[in-house]
Amino acid sequence: MTEGVVADDMSQPQHRSRAIFLFLAWRNLWRNKRRTWLAVSAIAFGMLLIQTFMSFQAGSYGPMIDGAARFGGGHMQIQVPEYEDEPRLEHTLTISDEVLAELREVEGVHVVTPRAESYALLSNEERSVGALISGVDPEWEKVSSQLPKAIKEGEYLTQPDHAYIGSGIARNLDLQLGSELVIFGMNKEDGVAASIAIVGGIFESGNAILDRSIVQIPLTTFQNVFGLESEAHRLLFFLENSDYLPTAYSQLVPLVPENLRLIDWTELMPEVSQSIQMDLVGNAVVYVVLTTIIVLSIANSFVMTMFERTREFGMLMSIGIQTGTLFRMVLVEAMCLWALGALVGFALSGVLIGTLSTVGIGAPGMEDLTQQFFIGDRIYPAFSTLVLVLAPLAIGFGIFVSAVISFLRLYRLQAIEALRDEE
Repeated sequence: MTEGVVADDMSQPQHRSRAIFLFLAWRNLWRNKRRTWLAVSAIAFGMLLIQTFMSFQAGSYGPMIDGAARFGGGHMQIQVPEYEDEPRLEHTLTISDEVLAELREVEGVHVVTPRAESYALLSNEERSVGALISGVDPEWEKVSSQLPKAIKEGEYLTQPDHAYIGSGIARNLDLQLGSELVIFGMNKEDGVAASIAIVGGIFESGNAILDRSIVQIPLTTFQNVFGLESEAHRLLFFLENSDYLPTAYSQLVPLVPENLRLIDWTELMPEVSQSIQMDLVGNAVVYVVLTTIIVLSIANSFVMTMFERTREFGMLMSIGIQTGTLFRMVLVEAMCLWALGALVGFALSGVLIGTLSTVGIGAPGMEDLTQQFFIGDRIYPAFSTLVLVLAPLAIGFGIFVSAVISFLRLYRLQAIEALRDEE
């Protein structure tokens, strides 16, 4: 019982000491209100800029990945291991209905659809071009891919003998709706694969490469023409959105048969992955420079404070207060300044980013760029843990270092020298 009372009595002076440190630090901050508010404004404005830019940066990546996936090969794919390096017609896969049902039950998976593909020669009278013939399931494609929504003329694969072609192919071969398109290639047994399709729809995606290189036909028609049975080359996964990528991938891995391989979007769309990495690096440099400018402005404020308060510190040292105690007091002042600036910065960022996350920012005059990167005509910021934590922690660390460096001067001062210092 006595030991508990003694321990409680010993802890009370420590609590009082901390409270006194906090009180003195807060009082000292407002001895020069203008300087304090300038420092707080610098911290808050820096946080506002960094968090806003990082929010837009984070908000653009998801739509970029989703848009590229829906115009291309999905968020993930299952293939035979040989197909990625050598996309030959004979490298096919067959998925049982039971496995397919399990794959479609994975959290975040919106659509699972097969595709079969082969390069072939397209002809119309005397004109010929090469293109990728893609056999698709029209019903699943309508709810997962953006290509069926890019119709310029006609309809999307309403008949088994219809073809859905890009505007570039239509222009190069002088094709119109209802025109006959001759498809000539090789089947799985190295024989001739030939067919005549009717142009039932023409799309214009905004991507010139897609528009002049893709022809879609129904999967059953493709299998008949190219000698496949119930086979396909790729099984595509379209997710609700890119936020489900880590969870869906980890759940799909154990469900994939051993003779097949699961590939995620970073391998399927290396150009998108590289664009994101380059953007991260470029913006990181900007954030570092901006944070450095803010920290240097705060450091200058601390240096001026140390010079102005030299006599004060000398007086405190002369009555027996140790230099380490003075350092802790200055450090508490620095952290109080940082906390106040961070609080104001969070409030400003929350209001601005919260508003913009609803209305977004348009990109007038940049339609070609937004189509190229599949991000739509408006960009919306997105909150994340990194966005919320990185800026205040980086600025706080810089302020801590600034306080340490500015206080080093006092370690070389004697109390008498400090008292003689003229303000």
